Amino acid sequence: MRGLKWAERVLAPYGKNPLGKSNLRMVWAPEVTIVIGGYWESNGLFSYRRRPRYPNKICWVLEKWISGREYGSPETWAASTCTADGYLACGPYPANGVYECCCMFDGIPVRFDTLSRVLYTILGNRCRTVDGAKAQHLQTAQAEENELDREFERCWDESHGVRRGLSFTSGGVLQYTNSDVEEYKARLAVARVKVRKSDFRAGFAQGELNV
Repeated sequence: MRGLKWAERVLAPYGKNPLGKSNLRMVWAPEVTIVIGGYWESNGLFSYRRRPRYPNKICWVLEKWISGREYGSPETWAASTCTADGYLACGPYPANGVYECCCMFDGIPVRFDTLSRVLYTILGNRCRTVDGAKAQHLQTAQAEENELDREFERCWDESHGVRRGLSFTSGGVLQYTNSDVEEYKARLAVARVKVRKSDFRAGFAQGELNV
């Protein structure tokens, strides 16, 4: 992972964690990933995936290492992050701790003076709480799910012609209102869709067709 050599020297006095890594680190946002679990509409599977930790951010980020104990036990972690399908939305319990964002240098120059002021803020105990960090973690997972939903709706809208604008429920049932039905009929009329009974083979249930 990319790093800033001069920043590593500035952060070195703040010590190392039990794993021998720096308590504070500067990272390049596009290279940082997290594990997210759940259902992925792109392939219709339940699984874990690595996704960008800081989506759409092209900047340096100051992170602080937090012990896994700060997040409670593996049992409480599972209870608070387990999805309905049995996957942990925030990934496995962070037994080795995790790095959380202290400051994102988005539009902020990465210089010795700015980094020093941020470090002063952190040492003044004004950095984000563990609960806030967990909330951000869940927010990232939710943002990823929302983006997948938008992509699915876009693909559906582009590929379903006169059915454009309609959608399915989680159970696979087409959802619509009376106005949707009338609009759907109007689209069919404009599209001049014609279907002949002879085009269907016996056993293909379509109901009675008016042709």
